[in-house]
Amino acid sequence: MKIPHFGKLLSYDIDLTLSLEKLSALMLRRREKSLMSLLTAKGQLLEISSSEIGPGPGRITVELLPDPEFSLPSDDWSLRDEGVYVSEKKLLSLDVAKSFDPTLNASVAEFPGHLFNILRRAPALVPRSFEVKLIALAKALKKPLPEGVEESLLSLIGFETGKNFLPSGDKALSGMILTGRSLKMGRKIRNDWFSRLGSEIRRFLHRTSPISACYLKYALAGKANKVQQDFFAAMSSDLVGVSEPSFQAIAEDEINGGPFFLEGVKIAIQMVYPDVFR
Repeated sequence: MKIPHFGKLLSYDIDLTLSLEKLSALMLRRREKSLMSLLTAKGQLLEISSSEIGPGPGRITVELLPDPEFSLPSDDWSLRDEGVYVSEKKLLSLDVAKSFDPTLNASVAEFPGHLFNILRRAPALVPRSFEVKLIALAKALKKPLPEGVEESLLSLIGFETGKNFLPSGDKALSGMILTGRSLKMGRKIRNDWFSRLGSEIRRFLHRTSPISACYLKYALAGKANKVQQDFFAAMSSDLVGVSEPSFQAIAEDEINGGPFFLEGVKIAIQMVYPDVFR
């Protein structure tokens, strides 16, 4: 099979080359105009995205992906020797592009009041029925009994509200996780629920799709895509002129963020509000 042309390679997740375990026997599991997702039998994810989507964990970014109307092999993909291969044909060489560090280093030491007001004033990000599920999880995380957390998580993880890139519930949970991490790194705002949330989510990763489980694992490991990194950097500074554009950028990006992700961010900030202003 003739392989259609991939655009110039722009960046790659540095962890892809630092990992001792190479990705072999990858299968093409999802293909869209701007993003390809490949998985191993063990659930390891490699994505190839266009510049429109940008860098992220486990992701290689090129200027342009082949048009979806062109056929691509479904299996025998691999990442080895600093390159992406199909069978024995090398498609992309990582050594000609710059690396991207997916580690989220933003630390939120002060309450992000400007961003929180933007989130509260914005038109309803998600259906009210979905918001109720997140509020129930937030309340359960503040109580010592595990049953409420389990019940709430099972209503969210893998939960889909429509035809989205990832399950809506998983996007919201990722928003909560990354917000909790940024608050914890700030070391000033108490968020005892953060570690518990991570532990509970790990127990139920099997309840969602393999690709979405990888995205949740990235969040749990403190890894974020470029759009998310910029958003949490804006949250850290919480400047009026920066908060609004960062909110708009992530709200309009369904793959790297989206309204459900932002709803998770809002709920996480609401959880620490009483401790900051009591």
